[in-house]
Amino acid sequence: MLNVKFKKTAEAVYISHIDVQNAINRTIRRAGYEPRLSEGFHPHTILKLSPPLPLGIESHAEYFTLYLDGIPCDEFVETFHSNAPRGLVALHAVKTETYPNLAGNIVASDYLIRDKRLRSLTEQLGDFIRAGFIVKHRNKDGIAEKCVSELIYDHHATEDGLRVKLAAGNITLRADRFVEALNGYFDLDIISTAILRTAQYVAKDKGLMDVDDYLADLRESI
Repeated sequence: MLNVKFKKTAEAVYISHIDVQNAINRTIRRAGYEPRLSEGFHPHTILKLSPPLPLGIESHAEYFTLYLDGIPCDEFVETFHSNAPRGLVALHAVKTETYPNLAGNIVASDYLIRDKRLRSLTEQLGDFIRAGFIVKHRNKDGIAEKCVSELIYDHHATEDGLRVKLAAGNITLRADRFVEALNGYFDLDIISTAILRTAQYVAKDKGLMDVDDYLADLRESI
């Protein structure tokens, strides 16, 4: 099977998860490829994506998996790129013998929050995390509050702002909600388009492994 890493940028950051899946399907058909279909009365391309990304957030580390044999990885990447809509850019592809189940196995993501005001706030942020970092979100009963300190795995300043590692997958801390909480703690006005997902991780040997390395370990024998 073929596993493709891609970027979601430009106008594509406003495309929902299901619409990204549909856009990838259309791109594959437009390129003339015929991947494996599901069985049943309404067969469709078997296409699996990594965990959803909230609207407005850019990413350089999204993934999809499909069953497609006989196509060199470099050829697929080039052909996909020339047929995809603006903002969806294939970066590289890896063939694996087993299904990596990224949607189920990914447990963390790295994000860069591109606001230089955050560079001087990392120590205070650490204090808030230790004391209990609270995020708010609206549900059917109104506004809910939750302490998410245990879902913030790492944070440090960079030249461009703040880099954080947040829980993802089945137990997740959405980056947009984290930034909303940052705005509240520090009286800021950062919006979701300032957020960039830079990497995703699976659990491995009681630690974390970058998905790129995980797929390399599963690479098809040649």
